Amino acid sequence: PGLDRAISFYPPESQETLLPALAALMEQGTPFSLDLAFVTAKGRQRWVRSIGRADRDAQGVVHRIYGSVQDITDLRRADEERRRLQA
Repeated sequence: PGLDRAISFYPPESQETLLPALAALMEQGTPFSLDLAFVTAKGRQRWVRSIGRADRDAQGVVHRIYGSVQDITDLRRADEERRRLQA
């Protein structure tokens, strides 16, 4: 339930990117760092950097996954403004 609830905050276009990355993380331990659209519980649209990593045993089998989510909305806005000014 925790992972499903967390995924529900990503709009469909972000889920299309996130879900395959999560599958690869769980199955092969492939890490990811993705910048994705996100909608808060209060309905605010944000941009986040979602990072996933896995712990594997000596045989390479994934036995734990963990991750973090960082709000990068202000960074994206500043980058967009810088590009606009340069144009």
